[in-house]
Amino acid sequence: MVGFLLFALLWLLIVLAVVGGIMASMGDETHPPLKEPTVLKVELATPVTERVSNNPMNYLKSGNTSKPTDLNTILKVIRRAKTDDQIKGIVFRPGLGAAISAANTEEMRAALVDFKESGKFIYAYADVYDQNLYWLATVADTISLQPEGAINFRGISMEVMFFKELLNKLGVEMQILRHGKFKSAVEPYIQNEMSPANREQYDRLAHSIWNRMAEDVAEGRGLSRAAVDEAAAEVYGMFPEQALAHGMIDMVTPQAGFTALLLNKMDVEEEDDLKMISISDYAAIPEPLVKTTDKIAVIYANGEIGMGKGNETEIGTENIVKALKDAADDEKVKAIVLRVNSPGGSVLTSDIIYQEVLNAKAKKPLVASFGSYAASGGYYISCAADRIFAQPTTLTGSIGVFGMIPNVGKTMKRIGIHTDGVKTHPYAGTPSLMRAMTPGERDLQQRSIEDIYAGFIGKVAKGRGMSSAAVDSIGQGRVWSGTDGLRVGLVDELGGLEDAIAYVAEKAGLEQYKVTEYPKQKSTYELVMESLTDMRANKVTRTLTEEFGPEAALLYRTVDGVKNTRGMVVWSRMPYGLLTE
Repeated sequence: MVGFLLFALLWLLIVLAVVGGIMASMGDETHPPLKEPTVLKVELATPVTERVSNNPMNYLKSGNTSKPTDLNTILKVIRRAKTDDQIKGIVFRPGLGAAISAANTEEMRAALVDFKESGKFIYAYADVYDQNLYWLATVADTISLQPEGAINFRGISMEVMFFKELLNKLGVEMQILRHGKFKSAVEPYIQNEMSPANREQYDRLAHSIWNRMAEDVAEGRGLSRAAVDEAAAEVYGMFPEQALAHGMIDMVTPQAGFTALLLNKMDVEEEDDLKMISISDYAAIPEPLVKTTDKIAVIYANGEIGMGKGNETEIGTENIVKALKDAADDEKVKAIVLRVNSPGGSVLTSDIIYQEVLNAKAKKPLVASFGSYAASGGYYISCAADRIFAQPTTLTGSIGVFGMIPNVGKTMKRIGIHTDGVKTHPYAGTPSLMRAMTPGERDLQQRSIEDIYAGFIGKVAKGRGMSSAAVDSIGQGRVWSGTDGLRVGLVDELGGLEDAIAYVAEKAGLEQYKVTEYPKQKSTYELVMESLTDMRANKVTRTLTEEFGPEAALLYRTVDGVKNTRGMVVWSRMPYGLLTE
């Protein structure tokens, strides 16, 4: 026992020391302004997120104690570097752990294109480029690749996993209720392949995203569209010399060759004399004070829409509602941007947030900015905004609802468990997981689905100035790209978060303003204590990612999120998730 206690104490001291080191590395250290010609190093080592957590425990397991960078910080740094006379150019250096969604790629790429208008250079170098990172790199003046590296440029693929036969073997019957021929989130549980309607929308989405990517790559590399399609079809990127021969890159060189190129560009002889600064260090340089108390609130609605209070990775019944109330009631906040990155979830929570959006909108201008996706419940909470911004590759729409009630009665009987009971009224105890629904129970649940769907399209119709029939024609659960969403009236303008902020500032009559973020994040200490007392979901997610890949972790998060339903069976969610969310 003494040995065990000593070991436990030693382990605790080690954890506290490591956490202390991480917290120190994540601190708000101020850096002095630049005094010499410098290169901004946009080095991505982890997935680009909408908003970075203050919790250092999130980075302890991976061994990477450096704080990831959120998209908004990257955009602000690039915009600031454009007008900084000491910043002469950018080196884009994605690592093996980097990942970025299509919509965030577009937003970051637009910032880099704007940076180049200053006449400064952008050089890119990587050991391996995944498809979105290569798309991002094509804005560079020079793209270099390690001799044994590769570019994973193969086109767009979307794949669905189906569980019908597994459920049949287990004796589980999934009882489905839905409205919308495109509401395909339930298909994996009742079919072995895509329905024609689902195949149609997936095909349309894949080609819409590819068209946007291919056009940017063609323009950035000075290639024809046919040449870009050929590069993907023939997978030239897998072979550095072929990639070079077909104009996908400019150099095949080890790191030393790229460094020599950079030294020559900066007119420096020795590498030690080359001044470079990271995104985090540059962001820590104090900006000139803005002499105003006026603010624009950016409210991050990020993650599944659940039934709980909500946290940094889940939209709940309290966190976003409180953020909207606080922003609406703060006299210094003159306008609000609701930044949505959500596939949807609970209809009840979505409606609670929708009502609060209406209250906030009545007090001050409010616009929505869509990230990687804002679909189903994510669109529900946004449809009342004064204006909606989305990227061309944002996934949106999916206006529909569904219910899914498993019947595990046969499974229980196989292992010798039977149920029986009494009830006072026909629908008492409905729905039951231990038996099939009666025709009357199914009709009751379906009427509930239809009623919720009618309310959903009614809210969208009111917010978008459309008829309910028009919304229904583009609803039915169908997922649209941002480009198609603009065409059918679900989106007002293609653009990113900064475009939304600029628009709402003009609408509020602001020339100078500060940007403040909601929900207010907990302190690092509070988050560490929470993590030490409840690390189950994080442990499972990390283990699944390490052992079976991000697909398994994404599936687990989806199932884990559905468990906390408190008896509710009606959901408004898009049919799949993104591996880079």
